Amino acid sequence: MSATAVRETKEETGLVVETGPVVSVTEQITDQVHDLFVVFRAHVISGEAAVSGVDDDVTETRWMTLEEAGTVMPWYRSGLAGLLDGPGAEYDTVQP
Repeated sequence: MSATAVRETKEETGLVVETGPVVSVTEQITDQVHDLFVVFRAHVISGEAAVSGVDDDVTETRWMTLEEAGTVMPWYRSGLAGLLDGPGAEYDTVQP
């Protein structure tokens, strides 16, 4: 999974990263889908942040504070800062 995170980050943002530990695992379960989201802590090694156009879901790439990022990604129970400061992965299941 780590290699996938590195590849997808490069494809979607232009950034080369080195992954660290898993900080979150979330399942989204509905009648139509069962998605699994695995989030790694990572450090940028090189590259310039830019939209690659490979993924239509990615329309903007930019740096922001943890507080600002938490407002656009509010689904982590302990918040983004909690993921980075925490001792290990948090697990959650989202069902309607």
